[in-house]
Amino acid sequence: PTHGRVMGQAGVAMPNRRFTLLGENCASVTARTGMPSYVADFALIDGEMPQRLVAMGQRCGIAVPVHVEGRLWGALVAGDDRPGHIEQSALPRLADFAGLIGLMLAEADARTRLEQLATADPLTGLINHRAFQERLTAMVGDALARGADLALVYLDIDGFKSVNETRAHLVGDRVLEV
Repeated sequence: PTHGRVMGQAGVAMPNRRFTLLGENCASVTARTGMPSYVADFALIDGEMPQRLVAMGQRCGIAVPVHVEGRLWGALVAGDDRPGHIEQSALPRLADFAGLIGLMLAEADARTRLEQLATADPLTGLINHRAFQERLTAMVGDALARGADLALVYLDIDGFKSVNETRAHLVGDRVLEV
């Protein structure tokens, strides 16, 4: 990829703004290399992006990578409008914070995967019996509360049991997958 996207930013209203990964600003260098990056004064760097940062009032910056389960997920970036105001000695603290963010993101991903495993059939991806019963109960309750109609369609595949018995479950699974 040649561009990244700002996911959140404090103090400046520019969320979801694209930026080039080819530039020499902190976020670009960290996203491109996966390594921490520090710039004491953007005004001293040639290039379009550093000059845009200076025009927006950013003079120095620091960035550390955020890794989730060993993969580079993004970068945590801090900047200031005063040259050299953020010191390079802030890298370890920012890296610790980025590590915590990576752990939280990994935990959120794991919870999503566990929820999927607990509620879905691994073969078809459809919700399993328990999840179906929970959703049906909730929908019936909601329909009763609103005085709305509710319909349930039940599909039964005639003769499917014989496919499993005569052709083995592996063939039956392949039939269900299509």
